[in-house]
Formats: sequence, structure tokens, C-alpha cells
Amino acid sequence: MRGLLFGVLVIALAAAPAYALQPSSTSSALAPTTWTVMVYMAADSEPQLPWQDDLNEMEEAVPGTTVNTIALVDPPGPGNSRYLRIVHDPNSSDAIVSSDIDDHGAVIPGSEVNTADPLTLANFVGFTAASFPADRYVLVLWGHGVGWRGLLADGFQLMGLPGLRGALAGATSSIGRPLDMVVIDACAEATLEMMYEIRDYSRYLVASELPVPFEGLPYGRVLEGLTEDPETSVSDFGSHIADEFIAWSTVSSPYSTAMSVIDLAALGSWSAALNNLADLGTRFDSLFHDDLRTAFEGAEAYESAFYPDVGHLSQLLMRSELPVELTYAAFQALQGYDDVVVDFRSFSHPDPFDDVFAENSSGATVYAPSTAPEDAGYFDLRISTTSWDEWSLLVRRDGASNASVAGPSLSFEDGADDDSLPDVAHLEWPDEHADLSAWVFRQEPGGLVLVSEIEGGLTEIDISSVPGRLVISASAADGGAAVTYDVVETTLFGVLDISIGLVLDADDVPERYEVSITGANGSIALELSGDAFTGSVSVPGVFEVGEVVTVVVKDGGSGETVSIRPTSIPPSGLSRSLVVTGADESDESVWVLLAMALLPGLLVLAFDLMLYLDHKKRAR
Repeated sequence: MRGLLFGVLVIALAAAPAYALQPSSTSSALAPTTWTVMVYMAADSEPQLPWQDDLNEMEEAVPGTTVNTIALVDPPGPGNSRYLRIVHDPNSSDAIVSSDIDDHGAVIPGSEVNTADPLTLANFVGFTAASFPADRYVLVLWGHGVGWRGLLADGFQLMGLPGLRGALAGATSSIGRPLDMVVIDACAEATLEMMYEIRDYSRYLVASELPVPFEGLPYGRVLEGLTEDPETSVSDFGSHIADEFIAWSTVSSPYSTAMSVIDLAALGSWSAALNNLADLGTRFDSLFHDDLRTAFEGAEAYESAFYPDVGHLSQLLMRSELPVELTYAAFQALQGYDDVVVDFRSFSHPDPFDDVFAENSSGATVYAPSTAPEDAGYFDLRISTTSWDEWSLLVRRDGASNASVAGPSLSFEDGADDDSLPDVAHLEWPDEHADLSAWVFRQEPGGLVLVSEIEGGLTEIDISSVPGRLVISASAADGGAAVTYDVVETTLFGVLDISIGLVLDADDVPERYEVSITGANGSIALELSGDAFTGSVSVPGVFEVGEVVTVVVKDGGSGETVSIRPTSIPPSGLSRSLVVTGADESDESVWVLLAMALLPGLLVLAFDLMLYLDHKKRAR
């Protein structure tokens, strides 16, 4: 496998400075091509990887005129590094027939390079891009990998992720733009840690969260697909790599395998969801440490027990007996994760040689660091700028959950409508606390919908203007750690004002029509007031907030139904227009009554988690 035992790692190199690279003045640049694929092969380490076989596979592909494949290979032993332009070998011989490039020392200063040195990588990428300009640049990092600790081993040295970040920063600065894709042909590098390090220097990342077999990618089929369709998109080329790798694995590998296509541009918006999940995890660890620890330890993991698969961990958090807002945050994190991992392929071997299965893999892993000395380097990574590492430290500690102290009492008030129904819920804690929180969810036909997040201090929180059958998740914290947690189901009421306007022909009048609204529990008739049919009703009651109901328009004289349209019940103010005659009812300029989402900003929390199941369907 393309991984190393941690015990043999000695050095994780620091970040490299930015480099302004130029090719030698005697080097002639080729005409621009569509693609330049740069393969950085760190083969001078143990256990040895089949670098010659992979170069032979590259030579199997017919490059055509649109693709240049350039490789820097450092085989085992001193003084034998080579900088190659891959050419087609029509005889499929074992010998390497590709031609050496005269770089005048820009890539290989002498006869040997250190592939663990960020400067070597920066020089390779910068010089290659300048010498073989293209519309799209793909960098393949080939060698051993050990997750967040590093990759591209040379002897006993590794290139640490900060060093990789520095190398790519320097190289892309000289190119003048980010790379289009980084492909990692090494073990266990589809990690959040890797994503955060290279996000500014490449649009896409293609990598595996599982160990990668010694044979690595099937380069012949990968490159052949690119030469056959050079107009493919970058993301589709990433999917092609994943497809070919898994197709090879299913017939040729004794191991489970996986490959992900990751959109690094989506990482920024997803970071907020990750931070929210980690912040809530940190808040509730004091009361729910045992449940959180169980989820972490139960998640699919490959490199260690605390290197969980992101999707599987999120699912376990959602299904645990945890605060509702924490399970909701896990759902939001998983939804955003689905936008980050844009394509995923896996093969779970029925009898893997290393007993590693991929049944619960979803595309990426993340490490939960501890306070142990060997984890000290983790806090130099970019991911440590999020709240993830703080939460992880709490989860990794040994200890038990604390008991909740006295929580709030719940009372109700009737609001301004004076209908003797409770409109306001009042939470009051017996003791003062620095931080009070109430997350309010409404039970709707599709699941729970978050409708309000209320923060306060000392002893009281009021909840109003949120009619419906509610789940209130309330907690108090001191020093950032929750000391109370309570959840209660209750009902608050509101008045729904309804106004339905009819869009009629010029010679028609609304007086000839009757309008009613029908739901699962009954119906109400509306009265004509001016140009609209109006009415009001308490919710919940005949109608539930979020319920899909039917607006029925009848001809008052004949009793014939002339229009039936669905709509959903909002918490207040149902106002719609309905085409009855004449105008085209498909005209989008008219407010057609549709079965639509309640509010744009609300997410339905479906505990069966269809997004996660979608990931599983795509895991072939």
C-alpha cells in the first residue's frame, strides 16, 4: 500500500517561500496545448513502489496534440533523478522510452532531487507550466502518504502539509493562477486537512480516503480518456480518474478502494457549517461526552480509530441521543459536504486482504487530534483555524458526561389577539447563567424545521411569533460548557390571515365565484371583500403550518369547480393570486399557487437523511 508506518517518519518540512520561476533562456517553450499533466513521482523511499510500471502505463497512452504529460521521477538510490516528457511506446516494452528534458538545472540542479523538499515541487510545477503552457494544468502527486502528517517521502523525510501549501503557493504565483486539479496517488490523502491546505491553489482535488494499492492509478486508461476527449471539463476528468481506478480495483485489487472528486471552491461556504457543528459539540461535550465519544469511535475509520469518515460521523451524530440543535448542525454539515465531494466512487472488497472495508465511506476523512506530543504538528495546519480541533480535544479526553443541573420552567401567555390561546412561551431558569440558548423547531409534514434561534443571559428567554407544534431545545452554559439541557414539545398559536385574489377576464367579476381552502382536517370558506376573498383562522387548528392545502374555486351559479391549486400554509399572511379564466395558467408572471417550500431559509431535518443515502448510491 502507498502508506508509511508513522514510526519511520523523521521530518515534516516547513512551508516553502514563494518562487518567481522562469525557464532557462536557452529553453524553448512549446506552443500552448489544452492540457499539461505534471506527474511528481517520489519513488526514493521504502517500501518501494512500482514507478517503472506506472511510467510504462503512461507510455501506453497516445498523447495526441492536446495533452503533454511531464514527469519528474526520483527512483531509489542517488544520482538518478529524471525529468521526462512522456512519449508513446507502440511496442509496450519494459524500457522507459520517454525523452529527458534539458532543464538546465531548473528542476534537477544536479543529478538528484529531494522530493520531500517543497522547493523541488515548486520548481517542477513552475518550470513545467512555463515550458509547456496549457489551458488546464493537472498535478499528480505520486508516492507514499500518511494523511495529515505528510506525503511524498524521500528516504525518511516527508513533505508536511504546510510545506506542500508553500510549494503550491510559490508555483501558482509564478504561473499566475491556481492549478485546475491536484490528483494524489498516495494513501489516505482525501482529508479535510489536505483540502484546507491546498484550497487556494487548485480548483479540484482527486484523492482517496482509503489506503491505495501499490499499483496506484491505471495511468494508461486515465490518460487515454483525456486524449480521446480533451474538451472534457476538469470535474468530468476527475470523475474519469475515479471511474478507471475503481474499475481496475474491482477486478485486480485484493483491497477495498475509494476515490473522490472534491470541489475546493465549495469549501469556504461549508466551513461555516463545520464550525457550527464543532461549536455546538464543544458546548455540549460536558453533558454528552459519552454519546459524542461513541459516535467518533463508531464511525468508519481507516488510518486510526480517531480518523473518521466525515459523512459517516455526521450520520451517527444525527442518529445519537444528542441535543436537537446538534443533530441539526450535523445535518447541515452533511448537506454542505455533499457540495464539496462532488463525485465519489468506492469498492468494498468482500474479503479484503487487510480487513479494511468501504461500506460506510463517503469521500473524505478528518483527524481528531489529541494532546499527545505526536499530534502537536496538527495545530500548525490551516484546519486548526476552525473550531474542529478544539472540539476534538474534548472528545479525545478520558472522562464521563456531567449531570445536568436544574433547568428552566415553562409558562405561557396569551398575546395581543386575546383569543385565550397561548402565543408566547416563557423559559425561566432557577439560577443565573452566562449563556442561555433556545432552538425552536416546528413539526411539519416533512420533518422538523428550524424556525428560531434565541440567545440570552441570566435567567429568562421568551419565545413568540412562531405558531405551530414546536420542539424547544433549551440549554444554559457557563464558561462555554453546557450545564443544563432540556427539550420539550409544546404548541403556540397564531392567526393566519388569508387573501386570495382571482385573475379574471376583463368582462368577468369575482362575485360569481366561491373560494374555499381544504386541508387534511377540514376546510374553510372565504368571504369576498373588495377584490379578494379573505378569511382568518387560528393555526395550528384546521390547518397545520407547513401543510399542503388545496384552494378550490367554484362557479357560484352552476357549482362547477373551475380551478384547484395547491399551496402551503405559512405561519402568517397567506396572500396569493390565482388565474381562473382567460390568461395562460402556466405564465410564470402570475402567482400560481404551488406546493412550495415554506420559507427559503428553512431546511427540513429528515432523520432518514436522504443526502447520505445519495452518497451511498454513488458508491459503486
